[in-house]
Amino acid sequence: ENLVGEPNRGWTMAKALLGFERIFVGNPRMCSYALNRLRLLAESLDAFTDAAFTARYNKHRLDVHDLAASFERYAGILKSGGEIGSDVSFLKIWATETYQRITEEMVELAGDLGSYRDDLLLGNNKVDVMNQFLGSRPSTIYGGSNEIQRNILAKQVLDIALAQFKVQIRFIEAVFPPSVQIAFTPHITGSARHQLHQAACARPAFGAPVEG
Repeated sequence: ENLVGEPNRGWTMAKALLGFERIFVGNPRMCSYALNRLRLLAESLDAFTDAAFTARYNKHRLDVHDLAASFERYAGILKSGGEIGSDVSFLKIWATETYQRITEEMVELAGDLGSYRDDLLLGNNKVDVMNQFLGSRPSTIYGGSNEIQRNILAKQVLDIALAQFKVQIRFIEAVFPPSVQIAFTPHITGSARHQLHQAACARPAFGAPVEG
């Protein structure tokens, strides 16, 4: 009676919960707040007179806009009762790394004042430069590190790992007989290894004459 979900589907449920966690971490609010702090800092320091800074600021602004649009799409899927796929990992990567880039820009713009732990009082504006910077550092780690999220995207969305694996297998099959292929591929497990073993038993030994 205390069972949640179907038997033997625990990992499926866990992955669904992780998807919700990435939606939470991928919320654009942190980035939007940091971008607003950066704008106030830039206005106080007349940084918008610098064309190079203005170009970087506009890039950050567009990154946050794209993040918000992507977040709304995933949130819309959940609101309609749909399921989100592994591609939601991209949302976590985009949100946390955008947050870090914006806070790094804040520290750079503040110069010597960027190392102050307290809020900077610049005219009528208070800007928490260092607090934002420090708060952005662990964001790429919690909720599943961004390195893990990239692996998920590569394997489950882009199928990169499978493509590389197939290239390796084709090369091994072209160069070596089945009996040697098994020795060269200790990382292959499960059905793929079983298929290689069957092929090794069915084909003639390396160097043996072929009938017919």
